[in-house]
Amino acid sequence: MKLITEDTVRHLLRTKELRDGAPFELTQPSLLTPSAQSFLREHHIQVLYNLKKSGAAPVAHFSGQKKEPGVDQQLVSKQVLCECEHLSNLLYFPDFAETAFPGEWWLYFEQQQQWLAHFQQQGAKSGLTHTLGQAPATPLIIAPEMRRRWLFTTGEVHYQIEKILYLMTTESLSKEQSVFFQWSEELLKVIRSTKNE
Repeated sequence: MKLITEDTVRHLLRTKELRDGAPFELTQPSLLTPSAQSFLREHHIQVLYNLKKSGAAPVAHFSGQKKEPGVDQQLVSKQVLCECEHLSNLLYFPDFAETAFPGEWWLYFEQQQQWLAHFQQQGAKSGLTHTLGQAPATPLIIAPEMRRRWLFTTGEVHYQIEKILYLMTTESLSKEQSVFFQWSEELLKVIRSTKNE
């Protein structure tokens, strides 16, 4: 197993083997240190695992602790809950003024935060469905001066969703993953339907 540190990533950037915003493809099982993960996030570099040849499962982070058999599932899924909380915070769209979206769209995103809060508390155990409510009939129009900010912010939302789905896969949370996946696909479809002014 290969250990990838922040120094490794910096070296790859210096030698142009890796670029800001471009994906970082791993073809063998690897451990990314927390500082390497943070550095990659700062440079908007998504980690992609292409381990089909080896058939091995990727290891996304180095926590310093080994998972022991019989560890309480609640402890293992704590990271998923924290990442869901982070996604909920992203849906506040903090970089946008209150006047950036019509009130009905702010209400829509608030409903998605409520869905996430319920998902964090109950998960799929409560019979929670993926329904996220009706998107407003009026399309969300993004002003030209906010387009780049919108693309960046929604890119972060998409990245966070992928991260949560990956964590659910590593924790074998198949029922929760299915519900979350359906919800996130609908949310991303709504986000992609925005129009330019």
